[in-house]
Amino acid sequence: MTVVAPSPPSRPIRLAIIILLGTVVIGFAHWGRSVWVPLKNRLVGKKTTAEVMASLRRRRPELATMLPPQGRDLTLLVLKRERLVELWADEVRFAVYPMTAFSGTLGPKRREGDGQIPEGFYRPVFLNPNSAYHLSIKLDYPNADDRENGRREQRSSLGGNIFIHGKAVSIGCIAIGDPGIEAVFYAVGRVGMDHTRVIIAPYDMRGGRRTDLERGRVPWVIARYDRLAAALAAFRERKRVAPPEEENRIRR
Repeated sequence: MTVVAPSPPSRPIRLAIIILLGTVVIGFAHWGRSVWVPLKNRLVGKKTTAEVMASLRRRRPELATMLPPQGRDLTLLVLKRERLVELWADEVRFAVYPMTAFSGTLGPKRREGDGQIPEGFYRPVFLNPNSAYHLSIKLDYPNADDRENGRREQRSSLGGNIFIHGKAVSIGCIAIGDPGIEAVFYAVGRVGMDHTRVIIAPYDMRGGRRTDLERGRVPWVIARYDRLAAALAAFRERKRVAPPEEENRIRR
């Protein structure tokens, strides 16, 4: 009996297989970071926040002069429609960072899995030097206000694990790329989480501009937007310390 060996795949099929495998690997490297980065950290060891701060001082000495010093109160303004994050200390705007990814729509986060970036007033609660997305800062969503509104509307699963982080992936988080999160991480680490607040607005409400976004919203959302508009008004001056060429470099 003669055994006929199977013929090898044709060249177009081999090329298609290689392209498919390459796409899977690239996709896993990008979207599967929450799986493989923790495994890598276990193998090579985790970094401490102090180690990351020291590394940033060595690699990016310009951060020492272009970011707020210790003893200042830090505010991060997150503008969802404009997809920008502004870094302020008192009445001075130090830097602007573009959001590198976005999920959901304009409007507050209501439940787990809705992909929404929250809107409201938040505080950082954890600096993560071993994030799957380079570095990250965890916010206190859902805070007491979110939980109270959820209770009134009988929403029990509000979601959580909302971070400001690097890279260009977002499922309800605020992604600002690696250079951006390095600067923000360093700034928050230097002034302290107790001296940092994060204001997330659906759009830039400064100057008294209001849109029809509020139309049809429930009362607690309208009240929150009123508070956001009042809070953003304090940052209307848009002063900055960084020279224009430095700020333009950051935004690119």
